[in-house]
Parts: sequence; C-alpha cells; structure tokens
Amino acid sequence: MDDITFVTICDVFFNGHEAVEYRTRNGYEKVYEKARQQISDTGQVLSTIIYLRQKLVILHHQKKLDYSKYSPVLDSIREIARRQLKPSLSPLPETNWDQLIRIVIENRKELHFFEIATPPQLESKLHTFAYSYLRLKSIGVEFIENDYNFYISSSSHELINTNIERICREYGGEELLSALLDRLGKTYSAISGRFMEYRQVSMGTTEVHAAMPFGYLLAIASKYAGTRGNKDPRLLDHLLMLIADIIVVYEIQPYSQLEAMYIKEEGLIEFIRTNILYDNFVGIAQTKASYASSLIKLLHTKFDGAKYESFGVPVKDVARVALALISKAEPKKFITVTAKDLALKTRIPEFKVVAAMDNLLSVASGDVNSGLQFPPSSLDIDHYFKPAIKTGKTYKIFPKSIASLGCINTVCASIALPNGRWANEIDSELGYAIEEYLRRAFVDKGISITYGDRFGGDSDLEVDLLCETDKDIYIFEMKKKGLTRQAQSGDESKILTDLADSVLASHFQAMRIENVLKNNDSLHLINKEGEQTVRLNNRQVQRISVSLPDFGALQDKTVLQRLLTIAALSHASHPNSDEDKKLRKWRDYSEKLKDLAMANGELDEHRMPFHNSLFMSIPQIIMILEKSDNANDFFKHIKSFIGMTTGSRDTYTEFLNRLTFLDRCKAEGLPV
Repeated sequence: MDDITFVTICDVFFNGHEAVEYRTRNGYEKVYEKARQQISDTGQVLSTIIYLRQKLVILHHQKKLDYSKYSPVLDSIREIARRQLKPSLSPLPETNWDQLIRIVIENRKELHFFEIATPPQLESKLHTFAYSYLRLKSIGVEFIENDYNFYISSSSHELINTNIERICREYGGEELLSALLDRLGKTYSAISGRFMEYRQVSMGTTEVHAAMPFGYLLAIASKYAGTRGNKDPRLLDHLLMLIADIIVVYEIQPYSQLEAMYIKEEGLIEFIRTNILYDNFVGIAQTKASYASSLIKLLHTKFDGAKYESFGVPVKDVARVALALISKAEPKKFITVTAKDLALKTRIPEFKVVAAMDNLLSVASGDVNSGLQFPPSSLDIDHYFKPAIKTGKTYKIFPKSIASLGCINTVCASIALPNGRWANEIDSELGYAIEEYLRRAFVDKGISITYGDRFGGDSDLEVDLLCETDKDIYIFEMKKKGLTRQAQSGDESKILTDLADSVLASHFQAMRIENVLKNNDSLHLINKEGEQTVRLNNRQVQRISVSLPDFGALQDKTVLQRLLTIAALSHASHPNSDEDKKLRKWRDYSEKLKDLAMANGELDEHRMPFHNSLFMSIPQIIMILEKSDNANDFFKHIKSFIGMTTGSRDTYTEFLNRLTFLDRCKAEGLPV
C-alpha cells in the first residue's frame, strides 16, 4: 500500500459512502471485529500505518495535502490491527486494504477517532521527519523506500560527503570546534562532571524536537582540527541543519518515554541497536575528571613495574602524563600545551613525555577520524580513545570530561593490550585492580562491605562486592568489558555477544549468590582480610550489574528490565548459520538466567520480573557516592533507581532529576 493509492481509496469511499448517522452502544466492537477479518499480517499493517503517516505529512508540506482528513482512518486501522481474531476465524492470505478502508469509512460515526483531533505534540515527530526529508531532497539527496522504511540512497553518499567537507573546510576546523564547545558548554553539569547534551523524551503531553547530534559533529570537527576558515555563521547553521536532518531520517531518536516498556522479543535487537547508535552519534563519550584521576592513580601504583609497558613506554609514565593532561584540561574548551608544560607537571624528562604522548596519548591532526565518511560508523571514530590531538609540536587537549575518558581508555589499553596485543594474564590483573578500586571507594565513604570466595559450600562462588542494610542485601557484580567498536557500529550479533559478556554474565553471577542465600542458612566468604558470614534474614536482594564504561540507554532501568525478561523467556536465533553461531554465548547465558530466575521465584505470576535489578557503570556509582553524606544516603539513592524512573534513558539525567526532586522536598519541608 503506497500513499497515493491510500489517499485515492479513501477519497472514493468518503465521496461514495455516507456515514451511518447514529452511534450504537458498543457498535465500534462490531466494526473492529468485521474489519479485523480483512487483515492478514498485523505486523505489516502496523508498519504500513507508520509509513503512511510519514508520507501523508510529507505530502502536506510538499503539496498542501490535508492529512488530518486521513489520520482517523489510520488511527482506526491501527487499533483494529492490535485486536486478536477469534480462534474460529482464519485470516486472509493477504490484507484486503480496499475492504478494510471501506468498513472504517462507512462506519466512521461508530469510531471515536473521527470525532477528536490528534494532539499536535503527538504529531511533532512526523513534522520533524518531513522537514528533514524535504530539506535533504532539496539539496539533491535521493531516498529509497524499502519495506516501509526510508533509506538515503548510496548514490547520494558522495554528495553528502562533499557538502560536509566543503562546509568544514570553508568554516574551519578550529572555528568549528570552538563553536560546538560554545553550545555544548551550556549543558555542562558540575555534579556529573560532563556535558548533558542528551535526549529529550515525552509522555505525550510535551513536544520533542530534533536532537542536536553533538557526538557526530564533534567527530567531524575533530577530523578537521588544525585547519582555519572564514567562520561564516551561515556555514555553521548549514552544517548543523544538515547533520541534524541526517540523524532525523536515520530514525534513531527516541521520542516517547513509554516505548521501552513495550519492547517485544522480535523488536529487541533493533531497539538496542538504534539506542546504541543514538548514544554514539548524539551523545558524547566522556567521564568525570575526578573519577578518572582517582582510578588512574590506583592503576599507577598497581602497574609500576618494569614488565608493564606498551610501545616502549612504561605504564607508570603513561599514567603520570595522563594525570597531567586531565589536570591541564579545561571543562568547556580545548586547551593547547607543549611537552615542556607536561614535563614540568609530571616531573619526568621531556623526552619521556614526548614518547608517551606520541606513541599512546595523542593522535596526529591529519589522522584524527581520518576514515570518517558518510554513512558514519563508530569504527571510524577514534578520538575518544586519545585525550589529545598533536598539531605541529603542540598538543590540543579535548575538554576535561572527554579527555578524561580518553586517558582511562589509553592507560587501560597500555596495561591489557601492550603493543596492541591482548595479554590475558595482565588483563585479569587489571580486572582485579578495578574491583579493588570500587571496594576502596565504598570503604572511604564509610560503607561496610563483604567480598571474597565462598568456602564450606558445594559450589565454587566468588562475590565481588556485597553490602547489607536492615532491609536489603545489595550484590554488586562487576565485568569491566564494554561494547566493542563493532557493536557500537550496529553489528547485531556483536551487540548480543557483548551484552552476554557484560550484563548477562554479571547478573547471572549476582543471581547465583542470591540463590545460595535463599537456599542456605548462611554464605561464608573468605578474602585477604579474613572470613565473613552473610545471612539473608528475610531481607530483599537487590542485584546490580557493574560495568567499567557507560552503556548509555542500556543502563536505563526500564530497558534493563525488558532486556533481562526477554533474555530469560526467549531463544535468540538467526537464519544465517554463521551469524547464528555468534549468538551461542547469548543463548548460553539466557538459559542460565532463566533457570536461576525460576529457582529464585523471579518469574512468579504475581511478581514483576527483574524489578530488583540495576545495571550501572563504575563512574555512575562513584558520582552517587560523591553526592552521599553516608551509607544511608547512598542506599537511598540506589533504591530510588530501583523503584522509580523519569524515563530519560540516561542514568546521569535520572540522578540529577532525583537531586532536584530532593531539593524541592527539603524546601517544602517534605520527608525525603
């Protein structure tokens, strides 16, 4: 069904069939039942409706079509398609669109969609898409419509690349970086220590506008670092509009807070994929400087031996120079330093600073994101793995939060991937050091912790970090693995493999510990400090999977809940045998997760599965520890993540929202 055919059919029936002039009690149900019998594949019908909405709004802006005349027909068909057929009725081999539309239009007096106008805020996404589509068409971009989706034709890729390159060279890379940071700086939060450029979502009562894709823009601007231009503001506006339009037609921006609650098994991977792409191209990979410095200081002490080096540079030198870079960096702008500046800060010889910078901590200005073309891929974006750009004999340091992540990535890579090759034994040492870092952070805040290997039981079990309160037991299980570059670029099998190695693996471990607590009188642990015993004593168990890097929207409470539920109740497969083999690890952990969920009562009829589950990164936990006066404060914050959400799909935003809420409560004398 295409848009012109749809409009033509509707017009025929609107003109040739008078509407029934009365409404009968529950008459709409008979209409729905009759119309539902005309539908074959409901999924295809629902996809067609989304497509037709987009096309009709495009025609509205292009040819003044009154799309509101046809919206009630689509609304009614959408509602009809959601209905289940009675078992005795057999669906048609293909949807009879003529009859379906006729039944709806003839009986429009029975259907409330023809009486109420759609609220404008619910249509803003359609208008945003139409504007972007038409603007791109106006500069010569061609679109392909396939399976009710819009794609930019490969024949237009070169046109887009040429436009981006021309604008950047004329405007100037240096000027572009400065302009972007001026805009980004307005979103900076001292509490989170990062730019809060993130996402807007709505419950349907507010309008959501197209997001500014700062991540993609910063990647493009970094590619042209060191070049000078004319700084014509019209060029900047043109570039911002062009990149925003591209992201809009990619359709990776979330608009509704509710969509995460209703992810179905068949839509899970695409939902995760679009959120990862959004996090990479709209969001900016970054971390708080104070956290980065404290972790690097610990790694410096743990890996200061002569055997720890990468590309001829000792890890201890890499760590010291990285700490100097973080110290020198500014929160809201780039800053330029020399090797001499860094040598004075680190108190190590200048030639050692140059070796650390040139071999590991910087990338030459001509090489930054040099492979980045349209369509963009995370595989071609490398500046987040280096905190500085080398221009001539000086180094341009990224803003503090971005440079801080680059420093952590570089130091960790120099330990676990010396000379670019993975060292399994040393990588394990790094994992233990990071676990120790988090445990120290808890102890420094005055929080009592338990950890260690189980002894005196049947199973081999290790507890990374466990905390007790009067009402709850909190189990923190860590996996430092993040999303690989392939997963970040949208590779579906790599996404599931990476999630299996991180959140599923850590959650499985936490659920094993929970199972032991529920089925034994006690859990005995031994560590280097001695022995400890934990008893459940009728308390709730809260499970927190912990990662080293952020996982963006995948650490949202609602998204995690659906992810774990679908993993435990479904069997992932792929029609291609080679791709299917890559899903083995995901299936493995899914089965283990399901068995433990059944054993622990997680899937009981009157229980919401995985309600007591969280997925948090170490920097997120450190942020909460910093804003907590004591253990009681900290666990109140953690409990709030478990029990409530504002639907932002961003842990940092959720926490800032909570702090705002607490401030208002205190101001009004309400209990918190």
